[in-house]
Amino acid sequence: MRHGGLLLVGLAGLALTACADTGDLSVVNEGSEDVAVDVGDQVLDVSSDGAVELLDSGCTAGDVTVELGSRAEQTLPGPICPEQQIMIDDGEAELEPAPAENPQ
Repeated sequence: MRHGGLLLVGLAGLALTACADTGDLSVVNEGSEDVAVDVGDQVLDVSSDGAVELLDSGCTAGDVTVELGSRAEQTLPGPICPEQQIMIDDGEAELEPAPAENPQ
């Protein structure tokens, strides 16, 4: 039983560190209206057919709220990490895998 408890603590620590990595967080707005994206410590204004990238931001501290052009809000459960990107289209926001970075 003692080994099982240590394994559980070790896995929990691994999950926390996996989401603490640095990296770029991307928001892509393919919709026809401007949106505001609250990532916790700042609000990002993303124009229609535009994108914003937070360089070396790592994961969000918690949920992300997207204010859609129609003034409707949608909450995406966080933390959201650089492995994902926030994709916004007319009236809907969702998470998708982020494109692989190009090594230079």
